[in-house]
Amino acid sequence: MNKFIKFTIILIITPSILFANGNTEPKKQTDIVPSVNTQVIQENINNIGYLYQIIDALSINEIDNDKALEGMATGLLNSLGDEYSFYVSSEDSKEYEEQSSGLYVGIGTYLTKKNPKVVDEKDEKDDYDYFIKISSPFPGGPADRAGLKANDYITHIDGEPVDNLSATEASLKLRGEPNTEVTVTVLRGKTSFDITLRREMVETPTTLKTVINNHIGYIQIYQFSTITTDQFIEDFKELLSLNIDSLIIDLRNNRGGIVDSALNIADLFLSEDTILITKQKETLQNNIQITKANKNTMVKDSFKLVLLANGGTASSSEILTGALKDNNRALIIGSKTFGKGIMQQSFPFGKGFVQFTIAHYLTPNSIDIHEVGIEPDILIEEEIFEDEEIPIFEELMETNKVSDFVDNNPEYTHENLEKFADEINNDKLNRDALLLLVRNEYLSRMNFDDRPVYDLYLDKALVEAVKQLEK
Repeated sequence: MNKFIKFTIILIITPSILFANGNTEPKKQTDIVPSVNTQVIQENINNIGYLYQIIDALSINEIDNDKALEGMATGLLNSLGDEYSFYVSSEDSKEYEEQSSGLYVGIGTYLTKKNPKVVDEKDEKDDYDYFIKISSPFPGGPADRAGLKANDYITHIDGEPVDNLSATEASLKLRGEPNTEVTVTVLRGKTSFDITLRREMVETPTTLKTVINNHIGYIQIYQFSTITTDQFIEDFKELLSLNIDSLIIDLRNNRGGIVDSALNIADLFLSEDTILITKQKETLQNNIQITKANKNTMVKDSFKLVLLANGGTASSSEILTGALKDNNRALIIGSKTFGKGIMQQSFPFGKGFVQFTIAHYLTPNSIDIHEVGIEPDILIEEEIFEDEEIPIFEELMETNKVSDFVDNNPEYTHENLEKFADEINNDKLNRDALLLLVRNEYLSRMNFDDRPVYDLYLDKALVEAVKQLEK
């Protein structure tokens, strides 16, 4: 498989830390085209160097050189006025190590937030800009079991406002020792409620596969890493050996990841079609790049594809979604995607990491999805508790009625799901959302390998996908 982009670019919804697991080295200075600001840049460097020397020579306080470097890097990146461009300090780089290992103790969420420094400088401020946004919960994790959704906002952690916290800092506050509790204040729509979650060891998921109704392949991609392409190809080959005649690719709550992985998977199904249009800085040579698929595909064009998406489908996931949708290669089912159409590059600098936006991307039909998202071909809204139902939902969680019911009815059956809804429901709650809530509690108590891969009982988007493929 050919590599599409010279650098390993990571494209994830969370601006907390975006690291590529492959080549993350910045361009060598000789590779960078001089800009019209070269003289100004050199003057600024000279001035900072002069100031550095004066302070070092005359200040009665010793300079902490590491902090000085981090402060200068932070100021430089904040000057871009871009919420996705920032410096990750040495203190916060530990989260990268945990994220890279795919294992940590927390509540199981991917988070995003605009750079607080950038928000403060805006003439018109939106209160939501100061909150932490949940881009997606980990399937089966504490947040998922409690019913937290993509696009919920966290306004407080243990009673403390998150206004001045970055997504990285907030994520660290949500982590801790196993079995300890953390209370988050959640804003959903216009309703705010507190929910207490117990931290536990969370494993970052990768891919999952199975066969539905003996002939439909199903592959869920949780995120795009450096190994996702190989995993997907291995999964798909195994499914093809079982004589499947169609495939469902599930990208719901996939926050993104390595761009190459998304492009490579699109290439498996497209022959010489445009996959992506990338726009970099206008002063760069060849700043507009069109990425096309290779000629060969893994299956014929007649092989049916359905892609599942929702509000947690973001960034690299939207590249794959847009490529298959615009080329009429897959039917998109679910709800509108998140809408992040810009790319960041990250690399080590000092004892921390630098991240900044390097490109804007469009779908093959030149559609700009940034802050807009991709509309599905068939809309299936996700089940949620509406504003007026939140107080009742909050009471459910506070009184442990869900976990108590599962304690007393430990067998995971459709009958028990309906029994719970019958016992709790008083015609004031969305019954389907209630069924999903107790289902998630059952699934959380199973070993990951023992959980059912798909749900044709409550998953309406999946049911619709199967219906379309069996026409």
